[in-house]
Amino acid sequence: MIQGGGGRRLFDPSLRIGIAAFGVLVGFAFLFIRLGYLQLGPESDRLANETRRVWMNMFVQPQRGRILDREGRILAASIECKSLYAHPTKVKEKNRLALLLAKHELESLEESLERLSSRSAFVWLSRGIDKERWDKIKGEFAKIEGIGALPEWRRRYPLGAVGANVLGFVGADGHGLAGVEYTMDGELSGEPGSLRVEIGDHGMPVIRDAAGRDNPVFKGRDETLTIDAYVQEATDQALSSTVERFEAAGGSVVVTDARGGEILAMGSYPTFDPNRFTEYHPAQYRNLAVNAMFEPGSTFKIVTISVLCADHPAALADHYFCNGYIKIPGVPHGIRCYASHGPLTFRTAVEASCNVGIIRAAQRIPQESFYRAVQSFGFGIPSGVELPGEEKGLLRKPYRWSLSSQTSMSIGHEVGVTNLQIAMAMGAIANGGRLMKPALIRRPGAGPRLVRQAMRPEVAYQVRDFLVSAVEGEMGTGKKAKVPGVRVGGKTGTAMVPDPKVGGYDPNRFISSFVGFFPAESPRYVISVVIHEPAPGIGHFGGDVAAPAFSKVGTALLKLIVPPRT
Repeated sequence: MIQGGGGRRLFDPSLRIGIAAFGVLVGFAFLFIRLGYLQLGPESDRLANETRRVWMNMFVQPQRGRILDREGRILAASIECKSLYAHPTKVKEKNRLALLLAKHELESLEESLERLSSRSAFVWLSRGIDKERWDKIKGEFAKIEGIGALPEWRRRYPLGAVGANVLGFVGADGHGLAGVEYTMDGELSGEPGSLRVEIGDHGMPVIRDAAGRDNPVFKGRDETLTIDAYVQEATDQALSSTVERFEAAGGSVVVTDARGGEILAMGSYPTFDPNRFTEYHPAQYRNLAVNAMFEPGSTFKIVTISVLCADHPAALADHYFCNGYIKIPGVPHGIRCYASHGPLTFRTAVEASCNVGIIRAAQRIPQESFYRAVQSFGFGIPSGVELPGEEKGLLRKPYRWSLSSQTSMSIGHEVGVTNLQIAMAMGAIANGGRLMKPALIRRPGAGPRLVRQAMRPEVAYQVRDFLVSAVEGEMGTGKKAKVPGVRVGGKTGTAMVPDPKVGGYDPNRFISSFVGFFPAESPRYVISVVIHEPAPGIGHFGGDVAAPAFSKVGTALLKLIVPPRT
């Protein structure tokens, strides 16, 4: 043991115990003094206020990306607005607040009172108020306790109803509910964030500087469509005027660039204004170009003509006779033509859209060959266009065909299609036999997408030559589809609508259509017009109803379009 002078030991145990005891007493004294300060001093007020604070995590909506047309024109954009909320338990002047909301048409009196009677800590009173409008009226709400206004985004469609059934619309939560707004919602929406806010004494949010830093907001991505806004507007006008003139149930028009498959316009009627979509019946949101399946009638003869040109040259050189009627096994009353055409060549049978002539020529085609040809044109499967609810059509396998099925299909019955499918099939004929995948969204670096070679290029040229005769020929049913300055090729269609209640077809309900291309020498554009159930007393033949609409859209297209990029 080490000892100091005089022999006393350093760090005597009794001394260490004394020092420790003194330290403990000092610690307890400090603790009691601190507790007294917290209970009686100014710090007690701070802690009491801290426990009374109300905190809430609030969702922060990102600015949604814009939708642009092919030339950068704005079709849809989000603008800043204000949304009014309340903490019902903190609102003392509920009646006054409800009257103010009703006065400014922000919410009905009954609805406001019902929300303000809620036991919830937070309720929305009115959302999406234009910022300029709110700035004018906010003074009237300023002294009412328990309410506040938060910034949000509201979707705006500057062209109104133009292209509405393609664009769709956005709900109150900022997510797409129809059209491109729905299919591209993930890209357009961006990434939401959140803010941790303190609710002050009057129910107003107090946003702290540090709040939300761990949950940033990312703006949505802009999306560019292949649509041309000017062509879309002209298409919508031609479609609406045709439907109204013929008192039809509805209709659709598809305009494409045949070489790349890009959709330049897609109209559907009836339509709606997406700025006020809640004021319309949901049936008007439907895009008939992709959501409506129908039996096409004679426009489907483009498939039959293609098979005959490819594999049965003898049929093209043969002569036919039409007395307005042909007997078919399995069809008790046979199949009628709309007229008795008399002697015909194959070309004049195409010009006149003669059922008898086409059926007699098509009797040479084996079932499997015809089925494969229909498939090769893209019928019976979805096209893959970037729109919701696309119908795939109806194409039964040959083992399910009756004795008369192939005959009926050769003239466009017992098969279901969409307008877009018909447009893309005609696009293949116009494009050297190449069936393209329809494109609605322009993506950087993405070029045209070939689905398959539906026919040999020389066959496509031959088919086009016959279809030009259907418009330009003496017996052509598509004469009213002519476009000044160019030669047009195409095919009319007039089909009775099936009657599921009694079976067979309703003799008073029709689908009137025309699908064509131009310029005939080097086709660039395809337009397909389908009018559903025009009034029979006014007109129902495709050449009278749909062909003039084709001419209107084609004429506008030549005046307005910037040549598609190659």
